[in-house]
Amino acid sequence: MKLVSLLLVPVFIVLITSAASAQEAPPKDLASSLGVDFAVAIPVDDWANVSDVSLGGLVRFEHRVIPTLAVTGRTGYLHDFGVQEGVSLGHVPILGGVRWYPMEGDQSPWLGAELGVAIWWASVTVSTPFGEMSDSDTEAELALALSGGYRIGAFSFGGGLYVPSTDEAFGFYAAAGFDFATF
Repeated sequence: MKLVSLLLVPVFIVLITSAASAQEAPPKDLASSLGVDFAVAIPVDDWANVSDVSLGGLVRFEHRVIPTLAVTGRTGYLHDFGVQEGVSLGHVPILGGVRWYPMEGDQSPWLGAELGVAIWWASVTVSTPFGEMSDSDTEAELALALSGGYRIGAFSFGGGLYVPSTDEAFGFYAAAGFDFATF
């Protein structure tokens, strides 16, 4: 009985790997990808009154619905630097949109538009004669990004207009990143 079991194990392994390799993978030009981006945003107008620069990282999902059009989703965290002492400011953008690639293949310029929400939080700590006092606030704002860039294989870089709050914040951003998974 042990001999039969030992002989059947390799047979099952061969059958399973054959069945798995027989399934067709999606065409490369219609694949989905998961990547990370490093982003820097330069605040303008009201946002520039409280921050000099915003830095952070984003996780990016992209699914090509046709070879030249992709549905996208991005989220991450951007922290604002250059704010006044005792103030901490940052936001989490949650964006979904589309990217248009005018050329098929691994190398192409792209144009994109994304819409979503940015969850902002701020905290303030001040010293008074009675000790330190602090307060914090969190709010969600409508956000959008209009961008363009270039993709070379798994690497992508670009920039554009970034509006993390349609009421009071906009700026320009640049991002560079790479895909770490394609499926």
